[in-house]
Amino acid sequence: MQEEYLISINLVETLLNSEKKISKYTKKVLNACKNKHSKIIINTSQNYIKALEITNQINTDYLSCFSGNYTR
Repeated sequence: MQEEYLISINLVETLLNSEKKISKYTKKVLNACKNKHSKIIINTSQNYIKALEITNQINTDYLSCFSGNYTR
């Protein structure tokens, strides 16, 4: 049985680069993790709409926004 991992990443100043975008390299790494059956959760204090615009680029499994007050 293959091991599964939950990868939890903060959006601002961790996942996003200085241009407020997700780099191609980061997308590649996260895609490789997803291909190995890992789950990805993005944490942010941003509102849902803004966070969703960004996280849709990487097909996350979970999104926690408003500092954890809303989770999908």
